[in-house]
Amino acid sequence: KMCDEFVTDFNKLEDELIYTKLVHDGTWKESEESIANVTKEILGVLKDI
Repeated sequence: KMCDEFVTDFNKLEDELIYTKLVHDGTWKESEESIANVTKEILGVLKDI
């Protein structure tokens, strides 16, 4: 039931602006600099493990 309600509610979003934020259009949303910074943080954490 919970899944059915989610799908029904999600389908209603197609007419709303928020829908474009929930569906990936195949392009990067973050800047290259932002991605590089996140990557550095992830690698820094992994280095300490």
